[in-house]
Amino acid sequence: MNFPIWASRLTSMYVYLRIGRRNKALRRQYYREIQAEKLRLAEEGVNQEKIRQACRFLSSVACVRNYQCDHCRRIREFVMSEDSQLVLSFCF
Repeated sequence: MNFPIWASRLTSMYVYLRIGRRNKALRRQYYREIQAEKLRLAEEGVNQEKIRQACRFLSSVACVRNYQCDHCRRIREFVMSEDSQLVLSFCF
């Protein structure tokens, strides 16, 4: 699955988290890095619900292997959707 560019670091961190599954210190380090990355994304203005859904998808090993379930499809559609921004038109 292709995630948006803003989620690329999260994707790699969750992959490393899965690789180091037996080393508890390494897992704690990656959880701290994921938390810092989520905070950075929120400060940049990324929708927090999209961050949460992307992390939920990436943390599920079953969903990473099989993208065909309804749950994965809904998350993919939500994360990949464009944010609508408020547009102000000034008439002079």
